[in-house]
Amino acid sequence: MVRSSLALVAALALACVLVFAGRANAEVTGESVALLPLDAEARLEIYGQPIASELARGLVGAGLDVVVVGPKMAVPERAVIVIDGTIVAKGDAVTVSVRLRERRTGATLESATATAPTLTAIDKAADELSAKVVPAVTTQLAAIRAHRNDVPVRSPNTTGLRPTTPAATPSFDRPILIGTDVHPGVTSFVAGMRTAIVAAAEPWAHLHHQDPSIVPGNELWSTTATRLLGERHATIAMLFTVKDIEIDHSAVVPLARARVELRVFDREHVMFDRVLVTDTIVGDRGMIDAALLERVARAVLEIAVPQLRRVDPGWR
Repeated sequence: MVRSSLALVAALALACVLVFAGRANAEVTGESVALLPLDAEARLEIYGQPIASELARGLVGAGLDVVVVGPKMAVPERAVIVIDGTIVAKGDAVTVSVRLRERRTGATLESATATAPTLTAIDKAADELSAKVVPAVTTQLAAIRAHRNDVPVRSPNTTGLRPTTPAATPSFDRPILIGTDVHPGVTSFVAGMRTAIVAAAEPWAHLHHQDPSIVPGNELWSTTATRLLGERHATIAMLFTVKDIEIDHSAVVPLARARVELRVFDREHVMFDRVLVTDTIVGDRGMIDAALLERVARAVLEIAVPQLRRVDPGWR
């Protein structure tokens, strides 16, 4: 029998109890998954929070710390992954879609979809979606944890023996130059975006075993970058030019998109020149523009990583 609206609301209350149990079980990791109510048109709106709660059941069952975020709640700071999504009806069919976002960068990690042939079967779609989301979250958390610790994802240690080899200390002995610039005639958020990239660049470079020096953007133009690399004994130079940044406050949470040109030089030529375009970066309720720009800046830098690895053998 299909759950009624009242039963679904009751499921939400039960899931909230399970959330606290899951939090106790997973507290040792300090990592949480935040579940936002799903967006939907007016007639489907009542199902958004209960479906999120159905997802919470599966995640808590996997031993994860889950927080079901209500309409007036902020995403907790301890959340590592944020799950949001939509409920869309087309004819009789109802499609429930969710995406997994990394809270730190706002980047979309993975997405999943389930479709009910009729509204009366939406509970089955929620169960199907949960079966997809739970392993995806587990995998993405492991990848984030491994990236944070700069180690590859490994199979669990089944020997019962504790590793005896100490972790190697990262070395930041590869000097690089990083500069920022702005494209003329862009939006008023550009100065803030430029500042955000500068603030995020040094820890980002250290994470990838580089020793950055932040220099004025006008010193990294094509005619001067080669000379400056020699003077600073640096390996490569990167110039981030903010071309456009848009922030939309019309939704429940602020949204942002950015276009940033990245030029990479070595001492002989331009190695890379392309505009990096972010996905829509989702902020939190009540988030100020400066904090959202910091999130966008981190997303831009992460987009740059695979490009840098492709053109520069020294980039890790």
